[in-house]
Amino acid sequence: MNRLVKAEWFRVRKSSGIMKWLIIICLLILVIPFLDDVSSGKITATSYFMAFEEQACMFIPLFLSALAGAFAGMSFNNKTALYEVMAGNKTWNIINSKLLVIVPLISLLFSGLFAALLGIFGIVNGTGELKQLPLRMLLLFIIVLHVVVVAVLAVTSVRHILGIGIGFLRFAMLEEILVIWIQIAAENASMELETVQKMSSWFVQNQIMSLNMETIPTYFVVRVILSLVIEAAVWYVISYIGYKRKKFQ
Repeated sequence: MNRLVKAEWFRVRKSSGIMKWLIIICLLILVIPFLDDVSSGKITATSYFMAFEEQACMFIPLFLSALAGAFAGMSFNNKTALYEVMAGNKTWNIINSKLLVIVPLISLLFSGLFAALLGIFGIVNGTGELKQLPLRMLLLFIIVLHVVVVAVLAVTSVRHILGIGIGFLRFAMLEEILVIWIQIAAENASMELETVQKMSSWFVQNQIMSLNMETIPTYFVVRVILSLVIEAAVWYVISYIGYKRKKFQ
């Protein structure tokens, strides 16, 4: 296991091109809120956080999932993943090695830059009126974990770098289709807005936007965590079965 983790970390460190894009895209996502009206006034931690959630709900899933998929796909692109299997490594060790390297790298880098920028605005201009800020930041970190974990497992499931497209379609199209379907079904059934919001809170993009709620309810915290656990478990099983079949493209 340690050897696999070291090998994965070596590949990541040597992929200077992807590392540069990781830093650039993380910074780009964090700069997006400045394009909003918040840039014309005094930026507090609250105003930045709220503008960030509104503007970045699409960019976080799409860009971070693509980056995570690119990192995970390197070993399939250069065929080293085949040698990892031929060497007799256990399937879960191969999958876990990718998760243990790629997920902390992207999640901690993005969340660390976001927390640093938020802290600067808080120190310089004040925190503002937004309550439960530490909880909101923790939930955002969990959501980022969700995106990165799914993207990595999507690539290992198909054992090809083109698995990046699966992660992209999952966050770009599948969620949009399901949310629209929920809204149409809610209108036909005359559901209350609160019910629709609770149903939509299982999806990443809606979770990011919902971080701007005046108060974070308990059900929302539970669903953010459960959505990560459930989807990660499903993708892990699919990835494990794919590796056991040892059919590499």
